[in-house]
Amino acid sequence: MGVSLPLSAQLNRKREVTNSYYANGALAKTVVVKTSTTRNIDPYNYYKKTRTTVITFDSISGLQQERQYRVTKLGRDGKHCYEVYASVTTYDQHGRKRKVEIRKCDKSYTKTEEYLDGKLVFVRIFKTRKR
Repeated sequence: MGVSLPLSAQLNRKREVTNSYYANGALAKTVVVKTSTTRNIDPYNYYKKTRTTVITFDSISGLQQERQYRVTKLGRDGKHCYEVYASVTTYDQHGRKRKVEIRKCDKSYTKTEEYLDGKLVFVRIFKTRKR
């Protein structure tokens, strides 16, 4: 027999995929939203985690122009921040990385990477301390 988890640890998971298209029929944007919530609604132990991925494509070449990934959470478990992780990656017309921006824990840590012809040329790390 399997061991069941305590009621506060059981989660409902949901996944939604949305596609939008250009007038010529090419794929314009794909949005994937994954949501995890507690199965039993309890105001003291409520937990919701959302992972959102947005991919934007070029109308002519069909290559990625931008990719966004964001993780947010509500509830008392885990870190104290709402926006746990967010990243934005921008690509040039040839599909090579141009810029990557990563934010962690409500912008307390920000890392920016810039690329030239797909090669890393600049890195900036910015941290804010909470006192």
